[in-house]
Amino acid sequence: MSVISRREYLAKMHQRYRGTRTKAEKGAVIDELVAVLGYHRKYTIAALQHSPQPAVHRRRQRHRRYFDALSAIALAWEALDFCCAERLHPVLLSTAEVLQAHGEITLEAAVLDELSRLSRATLARYLTRLDRPWPRLPRHPSPLTQIRSAVPIERYAWDESRPGALEIDLGEHNGGSSLGHFAYTLSVVDVVSGWNARRAILGRSQKVVPFALGAIVHDWPHPLGACTPTTAPSSSTTISCAFPRPPPSPSPALAPTARTTRPTSNRQTASSSARSSATTASTPPPTSTG
Repeated sequence: MSVISRREYLAKMHQRYRGTRTKAEKGAVIDELVAVLGYHRKYTIAALQHSPQPAVHRRRQRHRRYFDALSAIALAWEALDFCCAERLHPVLLSTAEVLQAHGEITLEAAVLDELSRLSRATLARYLTRLDRPWPRLPRHPSPLTQIRSAVPIERYAWDESRPGALEIDLGEHNGGSSLGHFAYTLSVVDVVSGWNARRAILGRSQKVVPFALGAIVHDWPHPLGACTPTTAPSSSTTISCAFPRPPPSPSPALAPTARTTRPTSNRQTASSSARSSATTASTPPPTSTG
């Protein structure tokens, strides 16, 4: 039983103890408290004779340390464009030494010792007390994160035993630089059965990757269960969005049919319908050879 539960139970029993009239009733309440809470009998009697006091939460006052290093911390924080404590802490001492070398600050031996012993958590507390030149902006999820969360992809468990759990990887053959248009290798591996397939593609657009992935999974020997992309964020988004679509025909003669939907006007729709009707009228019906 937690401390809060003990106090609540003791308050209820105190009200019950105050309502007793005979010595036997008071003894029954005391016996119950001793059996439930495990208190000593004399301590239980003393606790029931006084009204229970509400718990007072006192905030522990920390002894301020590293007072001499506050000016150096503030100057190094400003020099690094007011970054967070996680980024400031590894380079705090070296940044202060660079500032001293350029005559911006004078560091004594005690200050250098405090900067070397300062923990990341303590640095984060000190940064909250310093003045920031601009207010902290609220965090909002990016549109890309919302799109990724809406993709109906199921990830397999770490101890998956059913075939069909795919791991998809997109390797870029860039020769050491990611600037330009390159060839890629799309690799799909079944982590349970070990079945794997690869396909070479040019670029990683939303037309090429879905078509290549559909051609791979079209001839997959096991029912598809779930997939886990292991590529960069931009590539994994392409693969994740392509996986739930129905696989196209694996024939290389067919062009990819996935296109970006664009709004069309009524005039464009009418002209497309007219061309479709003209094509249908000009095509002769097939003749039977039986």
